[in-house]
Amino acid sequence: MKILKATAINAMVLLMYLLLSTPSYAHALFQHSKFSVELDKNWQFTREDSINWLPATVPGCVHTDLRSNMLIPDPFWGTNETMLQWIDKKNWMYQTHFDVPDAIWEQDSIDLHFKGLDTYADIYINNHFLLHTDNMFRAWHISCKKYLTKKNNIIEIKFQSPIMVGLEKLKENGYPLPASNDQAKMGQVPGDAQVSVFTRKAPYQYGWDWGPRFVSMGIGHPITLEGWSVGKIENVYINNVFSSNYNKDTITAYIQVFVTQKGYYSVNLELNNGIEKKIRMDTALNPGTQTVPLKFVLNNPKLWWCAGYGSPHLYNISCQLYFDGTMLSINQFTYGFRNIRLVQDKDSIGRGFKFVLNGVPVFAKGANYIPNDIFQTRVTKDKYDFILSSAHRSNMNMLRVWGGGNYEDDYFYHLCDKYGILIWQEFMFACSMYPGDPDFLASVTAEAKDNIIRLRNHPCIALWCGNNEIDAAWHYWGEGWRDSYSPSQQKIIWGNYLNIFDTILCHAVAKYSPQVDYVESSPLAYHGANIPANQIAEQEQLSGDMHFWSVWHGKKPFSEYAKHVGRFMTEYGFQSFPSMQTIATFANASDWNINSPVMLDHQRSPPGNGLIKIYMDRDYQDPKNFSSFVYLSQVLQAEGIKQAIEAHRRSMPYCMGTLYWQLNDCWPAPSWSSIDNTGTWKALQYFAKKVYNPILVSPVMDSSVCKIYVVSDEQKSVTAKLLIRVFDFLGTPLYQKKIPIEIAPASSSIYFTIPKMDEVQQQVSYIRKAYMDIKVLGENNQILSEAIQYFAPVKQLLLPKPKLRISVITKNKNGFLLSLESKNLVKNLYLSTQSKGIFTDNFFDLLPYQKRRVYFSYAKDEKYRSPKFKIQSIYDTYNH
Repeated sequence: MKILKATAINAMVLLMYLLLSTPSYAHALFQHSKFSVELDKNWQFTREDSINWLPATVPGCVHTDLRSNMLIPDPFWGTNETMLQWIDKKNWMYQTHFDVPDAIWEQDSIDLHFKGLDTYADIYINNHFLLHTDNMFRAWHISCKKYLTKKNNIIEIKFQSPIMVGLEKLKENGYPLPASNDQAKMGQVPGDAQVSVFTRKAPYQYGWDWGPRFVSMGIGHPITLEGWSVGKIENVYINNVFSSNYNKDTITAYIQVFVTQKGYYSVNLELNNGIEKKIRMDTALNPGTQTVPLKFVLNNPKLWWCAGYGSPHLYNISCQLYFDGTMLSINQFTYGFRNIRLVQDKDSIGRGFKFVLNGVPVFAKGANYIPNDIFQTRVTKDKYDFILSSAHRSNMNMLRVWGGGNYEDDYFYHLCDKYGILIWQEFMFACSMYPGDPDFLASVTAEAKDNIIRLRNHPCIALWCGNNEIDAAWHYWGEGWRDSYSPSQQKIIWGNYLNIFDTILCHAVAKYSPQVDYVESSPLAYHGANIPANQIAEQEQLSGDMHFWSVWHGKKPFSEYAKHVGRFMTEYGFQSFPSMQTIATFANASDWNINSPVMLDHQRSPPGNGLIKIYMDRDYQDPKNFSSFVYLSQVLQAEGIKQAIEAHRRSMPYCMGTLYWQLNDCWPAPSWSSIDNTGTWKALQYFAKKVYNPILVSPVMDSSVCKIYVVSDEQKSVTAKLLIRVFDFLGTPLYQKKIPIEIAPASSSIYFTIPKMDEVQQQVSYIRKAYMDIKVLGENNQILSEAIQYFAPVKQLLLPKPKLRISVITKNKNGFLLSLESKNLVKNLYLSTQSKGIFTDNFFDLLPYQKRRVYFSYAKDEKYRSPKFKIQSIYDTYNH
């Protein structure tokens, strides 16, 4: 019986391959075929109406290739974005030549694998049409051996303009559909037509209120040529059922295989990490695709936990397919055994909204995540490492992969598995209504299947959500939404919505990943069986998740955050400017003005830079120059979001999650991010690290009393002391109280109440010159949490000129350690350096005679420089 076209040399090649590819599990998922090669070399590209072929990078896109060939200026610099809008109206072509390696050529079958072709593309091999693609989120696999020669093959990919195709689809639809963030006018689209909704392509490329408009085309992921014979593993799905006390896990591995010959095969599964378990099944298979279930029991499994609740334990899993003693295919990945559910039970108030992991309710702490670059192919593994390690070190345990960007790279989810970061994963639909023609729905169905299957073995995936804000937008938004359509059009548009989000995506999750829950939209008051689909989210709702934008868009004060707390806060935010070093990457000093054309061009939120100034004027004195404004904007943002997070955490268990908008940026600009586009932590990221600490002390002061809350995410009670002291700005002690407390597990409670006009304020001669220092102290007086409470708004504080002493204690290639001390209060001390990296703390209040040590660690790609740093504080922003 024929097994493989393998000579003795070929068998040795296979043996060497298997030895050299012993699983390191450095990535989340490996699909190890026996023989494969990436076609990522010697690519060229050209405009369709040109004969001038130029070097191209794969993965890459048209914009980055034009830039690397110096044919366009830096897209982020100044107002260059406007002059580059012609690129998306043209068709582009890519090609390369390649030979087929002997080991692949000798196999029965050769396949081409495409991931992330962006977007409308016709693919040719040696002038034979192979495939048409129309969805950048899909994976495409096609058999191609019959078109190949052993040497000098040519692959051509012809990309059509998504704008021009979109205009055709708009004409076919007969009327436009709502797409609020599609910046068609800026993109110079004929008739200002918003065509993004007709193409399955990353929505944010068409512009958003925090990002530019660059609608690109290109090869977003490596193209793989794979040879195989007789059979291969197509995918593996792990389904596990725990006992009530989680000491036993009944596991079924569903291994989908494709074979070309009828016969008996062996399917093996190996599990290894501290223990080793091997399961083997010999089974008769017929030609075609079939699924082989392997069932086994794991006693006392090491569970995967999110950060702060336990270790994110991962097992190494390897599946192999054998025929007649010869390994045909191997699939290797890491896997975490866990049970995650979204619980929306009724209570006395409404319906809760909480994630329960391995039987334990989790208070979700984190942020919304957008793509790391407008040109996604520029996002390196180091960039992913930096962003996700930043989230981890900031005590975050959940990120929301927002529906207007991309389904992220496998490596992103691997890092989330590693760090214990839960993922609220959305399908890529946001702030728009979508067509419902058969071709579009078929594409969405295939997209959902591809991505659910790709991601379902990642323990970090906590939820699938159909879309961002569409349900709420249809029912509440103006801007040409529901009320601008006739009743018959409304019926069709809403029917298409229900078809996509209540049927196609809902059924896809239930079919391909039944262990993870699905909600159709965010925000939504409730979603579940036998519940009306349009449970619209409102700002006063008592169920579901909430997006709260009365602060910023509604111009409400930060105090509103405490008045509008939902069961789960999925979105809220406030803008700031990036660092001055980042601003220098897109603007000359002559443009350093909030109303300059460049600053206005990079500000994409309609209220603009002026709204930051309005809020700033409420809380701070007028900054003396632009750099002071930039610094103050970050302090303003951090203080505002801190108020929101503390209000949400104090409301536990009524509220069980807080995800601010947004963690990162896709270009350098003013935005809601806490980490700017160059990787610089803003003040908010440093504040988030503290306010997301497992134990939080949070004072709430009103006209009569000061209530001191202590919030704990710890699963055990904590014995501690509450230390309350009042000082003036020169460090003179005015009041002290020490209280022993027992902090209950997973709780939020008031542990002490101070009448404002009673014993404290009687000893404060002048409230504009004093502060309250509140600490929670653990064993050996370790500071578990600290809060500084002032008795007057910051703009009214009589801040002294800092008497600061800073010295460098140590320095090496990894960073440097600073010692800081001041004879008086330094409000929001900001340390900056020209080197890329992170301080252990920043933008903090340095208290009188309190010695602080702060370490600066260089970024991974930063070369050592002698420590040079600048300091700034609130005092320094004043005109004296």
